[in-house]
Amino acid sequence: PMLHRIEQAGGEHGNQLQRWNEYVGAGRETYVDWHNFMQDPRFMDAANVGYLISATPLEVPWLREAHRGNALVYENLNALPRAFLVPQVITVVDADASLRALQAPEWEPRRVAVVETAAVLELPDAPLEGTAEVTLYEPDRVVVRTNTNREALLVLADNMYDGWTAQVSGRDAEVFRTNHTFRGVVVPAGEHQVEFSFRPTDLYLGLYIYIAGFTLLAAFGLFLLVRRFRGSDTGGTTA
Repeated sequence: PMLHRIEQAGGEHGNQLQRWNEYVGAGRETYVDWHNFMQDPRFMDAANVGYLISATPLEVPWLREAHRGNALVYENLNALPRAFLVPQVITVVDADASLRALQAPEWEPRRVAVVETAAVLELPDAPLEGTAEVTLYEPDRVVVRTNTNREALLVLADNMYDGWTAQVSGRDAEVFRTNHTFRGVVVPAGEHQVEFSFRPTDLYLGLYIYIAGFTLLAAFGLFLLVRRFRGSDTGGTTA
């Protein structure tokens, strides 16, 4: 799938982030499980899961058969885009509270995002009209163009991880852990460009330490070389 730029909700390896495993429903009976996806399609919709592959026919109103061959491919008609705007937020303080909020019957992923923060985060009550379009998508950089009639939360259905930063029209913006494992940024009214960049602190710190160590080692080597040269030069003059 990677050769054709087809992403799998299960990822490309078996060691997924804990938050993602919790989101899909793992930890119930086995470590790798799709409990939430199978029993509550809202989790699948909010994760931008657009297609399902099944070995047997599925009779579900929100699935439309897209291909029939060795396996059946179904399109999820309710899947949200990779980036979308929501008019309202619910704030929670920890991971357990965020999962409970997502599992609550009243959660509507198109209307409400669950944001994990201790800060006060409020959005206007006015109706929201707007668009969000991904214009660049790379492993360490994502650019989204937004246009909205009032302040809203931009949700990017990509995993949150330490090191992700964001700028809204060139100004630094806080990246909130949203819907338990995704990213969210508050965007003002009007047209804006939101740029997500991955800048892991540990990586840059390690790079700086490496450069500093290499510089010191090179300086020490140069010092020894100069000292040896001066010593040999002095010895030759004395003789």
